[in-house]
Amino acid sequence: MSSEIVAIEKFYDHYLDTFHGGDAKELVAFYHTPCLFVTVDGVTLLSDEMQVQHSFEQVIQGLKLKDYDHSTVSDVQIRLLGQKTAMFSGLVVRYTRDGAELERLGATYTLQRVNTAWKFVTLVAHASDTLLRFA
Repeated sequence: MSSEIVAIEKFYDHYLDTFHGGDAKELVAFYHTPCLFVTVDGVTLLSDEMQVQHSFEQVIQGLKLKDYDHSTVSDVQIRLLGQKTAMFSGLVVRYTRDGAELERLGATYTLQRVNTAWKFVTLVAHASDTLLRFA
């Protein structure tokens, strides 16, 4: 396994830990701006850090209303597309505080290395049965 794939795995683990913390402002550091979110609701271009923070404030608030506690990510696929670009895809399962499954979704990201740090450039949230598989 390449050192860049290991770095992306660590980056994502740190991101997930930060997401669990529920602080939208801390999540901003994981995203390149501008960035693009593609969901069933449409396409959202987030031009600056304040828009990224606001978007995550809405997501976190919505999850809190559903008694969200944490997520797990499995079936992870990572593909380097060059020295500074990569794809990450995985199955996200979200749980409530009592351990009940809240939802499943696929999450596919395009990442760009900026200086020495990986950052998300696009997020595509999709059906859990449509995960990307890299040969």
